[in-house]
Amino acid sequence: MSYKFLTSLMFLALPLTHGLIAQTIPPGKRLVSYKSNNITLSEFFEVIDKQTDVAPFVNHEQVNLDEVIQVNFDQEPLDNVLLSILKGRGVYWGYYTDNFLIKTTTTPLGNRLVNCRRKNIRLADFFAIVYKQTGLQAFYNDELLSSDERLNVDFKDVPLDLVLSWLLSDRQLTWRYREEAETFPIIPQWPRTSDSEPLPSVMSRTVIGKVVNGAGIPLEGVGVMVKNGLKGTYTDKEGKFNLAGIPFGVRLLVRQSGFKVQELADYPDSVFVRMEELIAPLKEVRVRGFLRTLLTGSTSGIRAEEIAAQPNSNVLSALQGRIPGLFLSQTTGLPGGGFKIRLRGKNSIDSDSDPLILVDGIPYPSASFNENLLNLVGSGSGMGANVAASPLNMLSINDIASVDILKDADATAIYGSQGANGVILITSKLPQPGSNGLRVNYNAGIGRASRFISYLNTPEYLRMRHEGISNDGSMPGKGDYDLLRWDTTRYTDWQKEMIGGAAAIREASVELQGGRELAAYRVSGMFREEGTVYPSADFKYRKGGARVQVNLSSGDQRLKVAISGNFIADRNRLPQTDLTILSNTPPNTPLVYDRNGNLNFEDSTFFNPYGQLLRTYTSKSQQLGSYLKVSAEPLPNLTFRSTFGVNSVQQNDVQVNPVKAFNPASGVDSGYSYFSATQYRNWLADLQIGWKAVAGQEQFHLLMGIKFQGEGQVRKTYMGLGYGADAELSDTAAAAVVNPMLSIDNYDRFQSLYGRIEYRHANKYLVSLTGSRDGSTRLSQGRRFAYFGAVGLGWIFSREPWLRSSKLISFGKLRASIGRTGNDRYLRDYDKGTYIQAPDANLQWGMDRYGLPVYSWEKISKREVGLDVGLKEDRVMVTINYYHNRSKNQLLTLQVPAYPEDRYVPINHGAIVENKGWELDIEASLIKKDKFGWTTNVNVTLPKNRLVGFPHLDRTNYRFHYQEGMPLDMVMGFHLLGVDSKAGIYQFADAGNDGISLEDYNYGKALGPTVYGGVQHHFIYGNMELSMLFRFVRQQNYDYRFSQQPPGMMNNQPSDVLGRWQRTGDLAGWQRYTASYSSAAGLAYGQAMRSDRQISDASYIRLQSVSLSYSLPQKFMERIRIKSGKLYLQGLNLFTITGYPGRDPETTASAEVYPSLRTITAGLQISL
Repeated sequence: MSYKFLTSLMFLALPLTHGLIAQTIPPGKRLVSYKSNNITLSEFFEVIDKQTDVAPFVNHEQVNLDEVIQVNFDQEPLDNVLLSILKGRGVYWGYYTDNFLIKTTTTPLGNRLVNCRRKNIRLADFFAIVYKQTGLQAFYNDELLSSDERLNVDFKDVPLDLVLSWLLSDRQLTWRYREEAETFPIIPQWPRTSDSEPLPSVMSRTVIGKVVNGAGIPLEGVGVMVKNGLKGTYTDKEGKFNLAGIPFGVRLLVRQSGFKVQELADYPDSVFVRMEELIAPLKEVRVRGFLRTLLTGSTSGIRAEEIAAQPNSNVLSALQGRIPGLFLSQTTGLPGGGFKIRLRGKNSIDSDSDPLILVDGIPYPSASFNENLLNLVGSGSGMGANVAASPLNMLSINDIASVDILKDADATAIYGSQGANGVILITSKLPQPGSNGLRVNYNAGIGRASRFISYLNTPEYLRMRHEGISNDGSMPGKGDYDLLRWDTTRYTDWQKEMIGGAAAIREASVELQGGRELAAYRVSGMFREEGTVYPSADFKYRKGGARVQVNLSSGDQRLKVAISGNFIADRNRLPQTDLTILSNTPPNTPLVYDRNGNLNFEDSTFFNPYGQLLRTYTSKSQQLGSYLKVSAEPLPNLTFRSTFGVNSVQQNDVQVNPVKAFNPASGVDSGYSYFSATQYRNWLADLQIGWKAVAGQEQFHLLMGIKFQGEGQVRKTYMGLGYGADAELSDTAAAAVVNPMLSIDNYDRFQSLYGRIEYRHANKYLVSLTGSRDGSTRLSQGRRFAYFGAVGLGWIFSREPWLRSSKLISFGKLRASIGRTGNDRYLRDYDKGTYIQAPDANLQWGMDRYGLPVYSWEKISKREVGLDVGLKEDRVMVTINYYHNRSKNQLLTLQVPAYPEDRYVPINHGAIVENKGWELDIEASLIKKDKFGWTTNVNVTLPKNRLVGFPHLDRTNYRFHYQEGMPLDMVMGFHLLGVDSKAGIYQFADAGNDGISLEDYNYGKALGPTVYGGVQHHFIYGNMELSMLFRFVRQQNYDYRFSQQPPGMMNNQPSDVLGRWQRTGDLAGWQRYTASYSSAAGLAYGQAMRSDRQISDASYIRLQSVSLSYSLPQKFMERIRIKSGKLYLQGLNLFTITGYPGRDPETTASAEVYPSLRTITAGLQISL
């Protein structure tokens, strides 16, 4: 069955469902069909339960359940069935939610007959007739029923039970007979706790109370509502509430975000409620507005408490090690640094494989604007040390309420092709009606490099240098300054000099909330400053911003409007080059400064690392975003929603090179600068209509929508020359000459017509059908539109009768999904420089009128099977997923000969990429006592990525980076066999015994993880909480020891090189020292840098984060007049267990980069 057909079927099905009843069928009107001449009452009640989902409450004292009866019913209402089989037995029945309760009575009041045929009769007048005919008076108030309501009634000798069932069941109301008072009070439905429970003596009461958290702190803004009713209120600043005029016998629900719902059944007029903080099991979390229990897709998520539990400014850091299937690794530890994001692997060879990130429904860029662009200044570091800065740093984690991860085809299909690589939903905190007050948070701390490499000291270094020169058959010459001119007794640990400092961190945030249910607001602001471990206090990252959110709603909650606006600005000042790479500077270098305090270049013999401190890079960004959301419910179960949002990011970079940073002998007499200005904008308009239909146990949820989106980026770079003074280098106007370097102006549009049908039977059997027709201007004219879709199935088997009584399995769901989507985000890989030449191209769609290939969507097919199981009343929740994704029709790069230089354009290719794997997630509440609690979470992912096929790979230069059957993140190279024990140099595999050549460049090792996950523990003891997260990864990474000059040259080396070859017969891991690139050892080292030896095991276990907090005692807070207060201590990256020889196994880089810091902060949070 084609996806186009499924999509068309879904849209055609929409009008066909309008005839469904939009309200639940009352229990008494549900139909029964059964015929038998020999069936017991007990067996027949089971038949009723299966056909109507209305279960009986009855015992042998009331009715002989073993009595054999004859039944013959064909589509008969349950009321008539019960009247038939119970008539004359001295019992009557009443409905309570989805049950019917049979009670014994000497005078069955419900069997008294009613005769009334009237049109447009007032409810009060109808009850007056009932009173005259039955002697029973209705007792109710106008909050439940309106006396002026008009009815059309047609009853002839109908028992009162059937009359009241017809009138009340679909209103979520029920009744109680009070024989002694000859009345029947009408109250909201609720299941009675015992048969002997007395009925209320009066109709309404007033309940007052106080609500506190686990530490006894009053909670403001907690909702106290009548269950299944409209009446409710909120607690004040002292946690107190007053709820008047509520009927006796109703249950109260006490709700607050972040706490478990409390349901009060038997309670006095004055109550005290202690809320229990929610450690949400799988079934309680909502995604897309539905309980995760009822979803057929694969989702995961974290909440605000987990996000705020670590001292980091990027929300992606909080996701590390917590989400199965999501692998995040830092590209650099520098402040404001970015992350590599892989959600279930890399689907594309050249195209962007980052997931779609939505902030309150508005798309947000995931990657740096500097990534995937040509190196602008030829320095190997783009526009600065932190070329991969993450735009997500522009978000304030203090404003984030939750992050949800959508993984499989069913969960992401509603987002069409934009969700091809998964979806990350970031939801901001919303105003909470009644939660008026001010919250202030402040923390400060320091960060240090967590690991240092052991380098040679001065004597070891000098011996290495002399030995290398001697091995080459030479003597020290005039260029060997470190041996002949520098002080050979000096020692400087340049590693500690460059990255041995302490990075100061401080952050403050404030939050103000106010309003009530009809109008509520939230205003927040924040400031963060983060330094570096570089030897200068000038290098730091700062950001600050504010956010305003206003929610409005009508009195009947049918019209809701949400308006939000936020502004945040940051400034990142860093050196142009990551100073970490200067850790291998020779240890006996001269003094850094001369007698006059100027940089010392020691007569042009010393490349002074401190000169790099003067060549700075400054990035300033401003982000402005806003959205308007409107929802309306003109009819019950019919909803219109619209979302309009805009997002703008302005980034300005400047790289200055002052004269004083250069050696005066170099001839540089004027400073110069590079400038870059980037403007990113996107907008979204999303219109939806949703409809819910319920017919008995059948539920339909329908959604249709149309979305329009635009995304543009304008980038211009310049070089400024001829400055008169270094102080003017940040000003383009002061330059004598301004040379344009690069100009980019891209604008793309996207649109999608989408829909979803979700069907549920008895909330047990689940079906989801989603389809979309997407169009993108990124693709060739005529190939821009395509159909995509997904089907999801779910079976909640724990709701089957044969498992309901299980004491072990409290919840169980089996689900599966299949779907197809597309990817249009082609990006040329400038780093690898891969391309296909025109003669080897298979032009699937032909050429356009300009002689360029026509290209269309990449196609990604996804399949998944999952199992969710809850054990022991959901104290243990287990989720197991198996996924299998394949992408084909890859968008690769074609080289098109042109003048004055070749062009590189996208082309569809037959290469196929596969991602498959297993995910395991276990959440367990191990101990739950009054003063002590312990919960844990374990997640493990076993991913596998491979290039299934690549037609004619050997005829393209892709062959130097990819192999069929291997992962996409493999690194190709020669195969290093070891060190020749006779010659003392590296040996390599030579397939043809004809010398090392490109034909031998075919050995690969994969960098990506083969196993990863996390273990999280959360402890509560009294007012104290402790949370810790361990993260583990099995992977490989670049070996930094093969990223620099050969041992023996004028650069320091790790102490591992002391195990080198020295004489014939040595079995060594390192070849002999050399001081020349052209020597046999130098050439061999160059090949070793491009061999499989450059990749080594980088598996690790890391204590990712620790958070310890203490809530202030209630009496103390009352004394200082605050509502709540908390002291906390947080740690990040505290220790790592690894055999990796480099500085940080997490950061994937072929050279030394700034490591992840060990960070510790302390803070205070108070609410007024």
